[in-house]
Amino acid sequence: MGEASENYLFGLDEKACRKIEGLNISEKYKKVVAKVMSQDLVTLHTTDVDGRSIALPIPGCQFLSSVRAGSGIDGSSIKGFGRGVHESDMWLKPDLSTALVLPWKNSRGRSMARVVSDLKNADGSDFEGDPRGILMKQVAKAADMGFDFIVSPELEFFVFPKDEEGRPVTVSDGNGYYYLHTPGDMADMRSEMMFRLKQLGLKVEAGHPEVANNQHEINFECGGALGQADKVVLFKDVVREIASMEGLHATFMAKPISGVNGSGMHVNMSLASKETGENLFYDEGSEDGLSELAKQFVAGIMEHIDAITAVANPTVNSYRRLIPGFEAPVYKSWGYSNRSALIRIPEVKNAKATRVELRSPDTTCNPYLAFAVMLAAGLDGIERQLTPPDPRKEDVFELSVSELLDLGIGSLPTSLRNAVSYLEKDSVVKGALGEHTYVAFVESKRKEWLDYKQHVSEWEVDRYVSMF
Repeated sequence: MGEASENYLFGLDEKACRKIEGLNISEKYKKVVAKVMSQDLVTLHTTDVDGRSIALPIPGCQFLSSVRAGSGIDGSSIKGFGRGVHESDMWLKPDLSTALVLPWKNSRGRSMARVVSDLKNADGSDFEGDPRGILMKQVAKAADMGFDFIVSPELEFFVFPKDEEGRPVTVSDGNGYYYLHTPGDMADMRSEMMFRLKQLGLKVEAGHPEVANNQHEINFECGGALGQADKVVLFKDVVREIASMEGLHATFMAKPISGVNGSGMHVNMSLASKETGENLFYDEGSEDGLSELAKQFVAGIMEHIDAITAVANPTVNSYRRLIPGFEAPVYKSWGYSNRSALIRIPEVKNAKATRVELRSPDTTCNPYLAFAVMLAAGLDGIERQLTPPDPRKEDVFELSVSELLDLGIGSLPTSLRNAVSYLEKDSVVKGALGEHTYVAFVESKRKEWLDYKQHVSEWEVDRYVSMF
């Protein structure tokens, strides 16, 4: 066995090592392939149009074949891919830069690895409905304009106990526990989640209880949009798995309990120079420290926010969160350090930290699609040199209807149906999604709305069955 083969052993036989040596990839990724192959099980990951994690498990020994030619899947079985059984063959092509060996074993004691994959058609071409590919196209457009799109999402979630039949019990005593440290099971579980995420390469910055009981938030460092979207999917999978290990259930549902805060995914965004890495949202010479480019980006987001909302808040339940009184944005405004605004500009202290925070998205969204349409909207604002309305300093939640009208402050869509109707009219957001995904997404959301409209809720029965 040659000297190069010695680097790829990891318990593999000589034949496997020779095959790895023959791959037309860097030495770094040859070692990645070997390490993944040495695991008992590998899951190849993508997402459906709703953003749910889709995984194809393969034995570790089959990973080399997947690297060479991809692993086949039935596209007709995955929501949003829209393939008939006569043209359902698709392929998952592993992105080796995303490969992770999990630092724990599954319940059967098997070692595991995880690799994010791109979707290919049967002929090897890129599948136009691949959510990851859709984000890549917008990132490439930004790069052509000289920009890197930097993102930092803040994910909130609930963790609930389970009943005797293993179903989650949505309980919360109410509000008022933000940042309160209560040692015990929940704090220990959240710490374990942070530790596991850190092991997998997420640079966790903080974790704390949120406003509602049983609600949590864990933040990680900013980075390029594609990698951050990959991390959002990984984050959700890990959080759910750790909660399950503790006999609990973690959910990213936007509003699981009436009367308390819902779970959002505030998205902090900036553009950096592709050439120098400089944060282009910062302008030391401006009165507020914010560049004209940043304000044009804000204007673009506000121009397209109604259509963005359909993608960033994609469930019927999402609109239970977007109501007054629970800190989630309702009105279309922006401002400096103003948490009642839709778009908040955190205090501009230095170039590195300057960013724009969109506060409306929730954690049910597909992060690839959400980041793609946000970027497309911001770039449209830059290309058209749009100007945002005046920033608001006041608490917009406290303004009367007439005051809102006088100031020209409109409301976000109030329902999924309402948001989808705006999406249908927005060529920029539709263009970012691409024809295939736009059609699949709207079809899915129309069906969800119809299913909802046909359902009679417990609240309706309690209110009306004896009244009439």
